Amino acid sequence: MHALDSIVTVIPDIHGDKEALQRSLIEAGHATASDSGIDVVDAGEIVFTGDFIDRGPDSVGVLATLVQVQDSTRTEFLGANHEIELLVKIHGPNNTRRKLGTEFDAEIKALGVTEDSLEARINWVADQVQSRFAPVFSALKSHKIVDDHILASHAVLQEDFAQAEHQLPVVEQAWQEALRTNDFADFSGHGKYVSLVGGRSRPNQHTAYFLDHQNIGLNIHGHVGSSSGVQRLREENHIYFLDGDIRLGSMDTGWGYIQYNKETKEVWAACRTAGKRLLGKMDGCDFIEHES
Repeated sequence: MHALDSIVTVIPDIHGDKEALQRSLIEAGHATASDSGIDVVDAGEIVFTGDFIDRGPDSVGVLATLVQVQDSTRTEFLGANHEIELLVKIHGPNNTRRKLGTEFDAEIKALGVTEDSLEARINWVADQVQSRFAPVFSALKSHKIVDDHILASHAVLQEDFAQAEHQLPVVEQAWQEALRTNDFADFSGHGKYVSLVGGRSRPNQHTAYFLDHQNIGLNIHGHVGSSSGVQRLREENHIYFLDGDIRLGSMDTGWGYIQYNKETKEVWAACRTAGKRLLGKMDGCDFIEHES
């Protein structure tokens, strides 16, 4: 039995930072350094909570690394606002093809794709998404439930999720239909499920009420962003929210990840800025914060 077999690692918001992604995988024990980059360890499970692209210098390299990881170990990829925006641009009518992210567009130009034609660059990305990177984009999910009582999502749910119709299995069905039809209206703009993949609000009593009725005690998410480069734990009405977005790709934060041990029920966070630290443990559907 491998030491990682009982471990679920969560890595939020990579944002085109291939070096930080690879270092995070190495630090978490899921990879070793090699001449070609990394060799992935076939053990444990990794959940990537979206925003793989944009901002950083190597979105293509990040996507290639994610395919490599998926080929080697158990993975879950969650969709987020940056992936949705890209899918809308490459599948929608021409009037939706405004532009690619600035850094992503520059990166594609550097790869030799026609510099004077945005349409050519978007078509190149579309071809890559549908072929080389299809294992990532075709596997996207709206969320992941870990060990029954932990929710991994890209963003913090907003208060509209207090509505009865927003049960998580229903949302996942809607997400899969959106992937099938390339119609992401419910997950973008003012769509009814947008907060799961791109909401800006902080957790509140409505969010906590919804998660409590889903028997969720801890929500691991990204999207919000920590200027300190350290994962943040917050509590709202006895429900805990762990923000893992340490702004990879836009800040020199180095690396970071969150791990949950299914055997000990412990939740750990690790990053270059603060090292590895125990945050608490699950007790049934309740998260008990560690007293440091």
